[in-house]
Amino acid sequence: MDLDEEYREINRQLVAAETEEASLRELNRETKEILDNTEGLLRTIANVNDQVSNGVYHSRYAQELSAIGRNWVGYRNRILGGISTQVQNCERDLQSNKREQDELYQLKKQVIHRMEEE
Repeated sequence: MDLDEEYREINRQLVAAETEEASLRELNRETKEILDNTEGLLRTIANVNDQVSNGVYHSRYAQELSAIGRNWVGYRNRILGGISTQVQNCERDLQSNKREQDELYQLKKQVIHRMEEE
């Protein structure tokens, strides 16, 4: 592969890595938003359960909602843990992507230097 081809290939890989980075950042933002919303939902469910337990709400609807809520709260740690794991995985992938981009930029600089020498 000559230097021009090598340069084009590095640029192609950089564009792909930068596109992947943008996608990962968006996915990470959305996953964090899901985590925040889920935490809020679970807090609200726990609050309703407390209100039913304390006798604030008496209706059959409130009792049924509380029963559903108890099931959700029982899965709280697993739900939040699963989402948190996805946030961590995405952040790890972003770090890996950054390292890949750094390596590609270094290769690009080396190719440019070699091209200037010729």
